[in-house]
Amino acid sequence: MALKGGEAITLVFSSFVSRHIFFFDNVDDDNLKQDVAKTIVELNYITDHEQFVAELENESQKDELSKLFDACVEKLNFFLTSYLITTKDVSVYQVTPKMFDVVCMYRFMNPNDWDYQPGMLLLHPNVAYKKTLLSKEETNEIIWYANVINQEWNPFTLALELKLNASRYFINGQFREAVLYCQTAFETFLRTLLLELFKEEGKNSNELDVTYEKYGFIGVLKREFSSRLGGTWDLTNSTTPLNAWHDNCYKRRNRIIHGGY
Repeated sequence: MALKGGEAITLVFSSFVSRHIFFFDNVDDDNLKQDVAKTIVELNYITDHEQFVAELENESQKDELSKLFDACVEKLNFFLTSYLITTKDVSVYQVTPKMFDVVCMYRFMNPNDWDYQPGMLLLHPNVAYKKTLLSKEETNEIIWYANVINQEWNPFTLALELKLNASRYFINGQFREAVLYCQTAFETFLRTLLLELFKEEGKNSNELDVTYEKYGFIGVLKREFSSRLGGTWDLTNSTTPLNAWHDNCYKRRNRIIHGGY
C-alpha cells in the first residue's frame, strides 16, 4: 500500500496449524486435540527519510517506532475490512494493539547493507495473569449471588453486567463497543429504576412503556426522576455527573449509531 511522501507499507501473511487441546479426564489422549489454523502478519514500513534515521539514533526512537506501529495496524485493519466485505467471512474483525501479545518484536533494517537493529515494543500491560484460588468467603459470595440471579432478587443485575462488558471492551481497545455498552447499561439501569419506583406507586410495566413512548429517553430523564428522588437532573449543569455522562457517553453514542463515529 503506497503512502504519501513516497513511503509504503507491505504486509506478509503466513499461516500455520496448531493443536488445540480439550481438557477432559485424560489430557494426553490425542483424540482430544484439534487442528486450529492461525495467521501471522509481518508489517514492513518503508521510508527513505533521513530524519527518521536520525531519530532512531537518539532517545526518541521508541516514540517514533510506536507511531509507525500504529500506522501499520491502521493499514492492516483496512485489509481486514476489505477481506470481511469481499469474502463475507464474519469470523474476521478489526484488531487493536491491546488484542496482541504484551510485547512485539521489531527490526529496523537499512537496505544499503541489510544490517538491522532488533528490539521490542511494549504494547499494553494486560498480562493474562494466573488466577488465584478463591477464599471460602469469596466462594460463598459467588454461590449466594448466583442464587440472587436465579431467583431474580436484584432487578439491576443486567445493568451491572452490561457495564462490566463495557469495561472489557475498553480494555481490549474496542472503544465504539465500550461506549455503546456503557450507554446501554445506563439506560437499562434508569429504566429498571423507574419501573421499581412505578411499582411502589402501584403502576405496572405497561404504564412505563407508555411513558417512554410519550416522552422518549431524554424526556423521561428530565421529567420522572427529580420529583421522586430529588437531586440535580439538569443536563446543562457542567458541575454534575449527569452532564459529564451526557457529553462523554450519550453524545458519543449518538455519533456512533447515527454516523459511524
